[in-house]
Parts: sequence; C-alpha cells; structure tokens
Amino acid sequence: MKKKYGKNLPLNHHNFCIGFVTRKGILLDLDNTSQNSVIRLAEKFLEKRKFRYIEREINLEGYLIVKSSENHYHLIFNVYLPFREALMIASSVRIGNLQCWILERAKHGEFTIRISTKNGNNKPKLIAEKGKTDKLINDYLKTYALFLKY
Repeated sequence: MKKKYGKNLPLNHHNFCIGFVTRKGILLDLDNTSQNSVIRLAEKFLEKRKFRYIEREINLEGYLIVKSSENHYHLIFNVYLPFREALMIASSVRIGNLQCWILERAKHGEFTIRISTKNGNNKPKLIAEKGKTDKLINDYLKTYALFLKY
C-alpha cells in the first residue's frame, strides 16, 4: 500500500514535526555521529574562548546533548549570540554532513532542531548536560516540556 502525503491527512496521523527554532544561539544537528564524538566536540568547544573570524572572546558556558535517534544527536550551547557569530562558530565544526545542514540554516537565518516524534522516530531524549543551563538551554527545555506528549 502506498503512503499518502500532503494536505489531506488529518493531524492525528502525526504528519507534522515540532521544532525548536532560534536566531540567538548555537544548535547543532549531528547525524551519523557516535555519542562519544559528540561529547568530545562539546567539551572541546566549551573550553574554547577564541573562534575563527570572531574578534571577541566567547564563553559557551554549558551544553546539553539530546539523542534524536540512533547515532543522531542535537547539541545546544548555553549562550546567546547574534546569528552571524553563532553561524561562524557552528561552521567550524567538521563532523558528518553538518556543513550541508549549516548552509541550509544560513539560508533560513535560524537554527532548528526537532523536539517531537518524526517518521516513527521517538521524541528526542535528554542524555547529558554540563555547565550553566540558564540561557539558551533553559529556552530549549521550556519548549521541550511544553510538547512532552508529541
């Protein structure tokens, strides 16, 4: 039987996906990456203060790692930054096909990561956090909590 897609499906068929969107911080969608690689990347960036093409020092303050599906992770840093600076920092990451995702985000002028179920994948799971969680991570967690049943 062929699957039907399009505007005629009722919402109870879960033909939608809810995302967290921001223009003021760093969100990374890391596909085909091990959990250990994501943790190493998060730790490396958390220690870093100087980033290429950015004149001032930036403290990322903390991070949250969310497992989207098997070997697919989201990484959120707890800092508010102008989108241009966030994009420059994100584009310095060389893992998997992240560069294609970053180009798409640059085109839209915002970062987006999934917070609901999608295509049979479970809701993303919070798996690790370190450092402060009072800024962008807090925004993410509030939105995540709003959509717990999705």
